Amino acid sequence: MKKVKLIVLIIPTLIIISIILLMILNKDDFNSIRGIINLHFSKDNIVEFTGPPNSIYYISRSKENDEPIVQLMKQKGFLQMDHQGASYFFEDGKVKKIITKKIYAKNYLIWKIDSN
Repeated sequence: MKKVKLIVLIIPTLIIISIILLMILNKDDFNSIRGIINLHFSKDNIVEFTGPPNSIYYISRSKENDEPIVQLMKQKGFLQMDHQGASYFFEDGKVKKIITKKIYAKNYLIWKIDSN
């Protein structure tokens, strides 16, 4: 019985310490993990999350490829003009947006939209 109590105390403590270390050592990874958690609890197939300033960040599942970002930009009034490697180019007639894609933890895609 003492072993069970010890395990019940140790596991949450290790999780909390890991989260704190992750926040201190790499805030970007912590934000990405929060984005993944939000994605799993959302009915949407793409969600926005906090990242470094001057950009907007979204995360989606990699199995859906680029469809979530294309649909999101379409809802915002942008049409996809081109796609080169990990960069996607959108335009709404006045404004041009460049979106870059990064694979994260094999199962997720992080989309970075530079704010111009």
